[in-house]
Amino acid sequence: LPRVRTRPNATLRAQRMIMDRSRLTLDIGALALFFGLVFFGLSLLSYDPADAPSTLVWPQNEEVHNLCGAIGATVAYGAIAALGAGVYVLLLGVVCLNVLLFARHHVTDSILRVLGWILLLVGSSALADKLVPQGFPGAVIGSGGYLGAYLIGLSQQHFSEAGTYLLI
Repeated sequence: LPRVRTRPNATLRAQRMIMDRSRLTLDIGALALFFGLVFFGLSLLSYDPADAPSTLVWPQNEEVHNLCGAIGATVAYGAIAALGAGVYVLLLGVVCLNVLLFARHHVTDSILRVLGWILLLVGSSALADKLVPQGFPGAVIGSGGYLGAYLIGLSQQHFSEAGTYLLI
């Protein structure tokens, strides 16, 4: 017997087109996030403390050596100054989010997951500042940036050394 192919009706085709449009907006958002991640990653990878917004090195570079130009140097300097080594946790978390967006994976309890990710980011900045207090190359204030320095200073005012380690 020959196979007979049936054509989908018009309403089914219209529903598929609507679903494709909603997927298209999600994919465009994921693609924009991907390009932002590439920019942010290249800015961090090519960060030079002697570039223009930083005052850590004297004399400063006459030309910006960052791969993303002056804007990339400013973004990298601001991120490293604020979060220190925690900026790499931020980058990794947003990469994971981008992978989930491209895979069209539905995340349950998204508010709790975002709160957990923020706690991980804050804890990693504080831990980096506590474990490596002399800083890493290019850090403005300690290894955890301003966030880590603030949290460690605050916890040392109210807790002992052991309590600070337990809190982190």
